[in-house]
Amino acid sequence: MRQNIFKKKDLITSPWSGGTTTQLAIYPHDADYKKRNFIFRLSTALVTDEESAFTKLPEVYRLLMVLDGELEINHKNEYSKTLKKFDIDKFKGEWETTSKGKIRDFNLMTKGNTVGELNSIILGKTEERQVHLFENFNIISYYAYKGNFIIDANNKKKTINEGDIVLFYKKNTNKQIKITALTDCEIIKSQILTSPKR
Repeated sequence: MRQNIFKKKDLITSPWSGGTTTQLAIYPHDADYKKRNFIFRLSTALVTDEESAFTKLPEVYRLLMVLDGELEINHKNEYSKTLKKFDIDKFKGEWETTSKGKIRDFNLMTKGNTVGELNSIILGKTEERQVHLFENFNIISYYAYKGNFIIDANNKKKTINEGDIVLFYKKNTNKQIKITALTDCEIIKSQILTSPKR
C-alpha cells in the first residue's frame, strides 16, 4: 500500500470567477487542470461572491460537498437544491450551473469511467476509528479540514495536520488503518475507483 501526504504549505491556491480554489491532489500527478488531462482532481474552494456561475467542464463528473455555509445550487433545466454543511451534490460538468451563498466546499472531479464518493468523518479529541481500505475502491484520501490526527498504516504512524491531505493507493490487498484524533476533527474522506483501462 503506497501513500502520499500533501502538506498545506505546499498546496497552490488560485483565483476563479467566484472566489479562490486550492488544488489538493490531481491524478496522474503530472496532469494539468487547465489542460483537463486529469483522471481525477481533489480541491477545496472558497466562494466569496453571493452569486456565482460554475466553470463548464465537459466530460467531467462533479461531486461537491459543503464544508461551511449554505448553498443554493441550480442546474438549468435539471434541478435546484439547497446544501448545508456536509451535504453533497453530484452533477455533470457540462451543465449550466449557478449558485447563491458564500461557502467553503470540497470538490471531487472525475473523468471517463472513474467514479468516486465523499464522506465526512467527525472525531472528538483522542477518539479512534478503524477503517478498512479498498473494499470497492483503489484510491482513498483523508483531508484534514479541521483538526489534527494520526494515521497508523502498516505500523507506521504519520501526523496529518489541519489542511493536509493523505492519499492511499491499493497495490495487492485490502488494508486496515487506524485514525486517532489529536484534537476535535472534521475529516473529508474520498474514495475513488479509476478505470481499469487506465
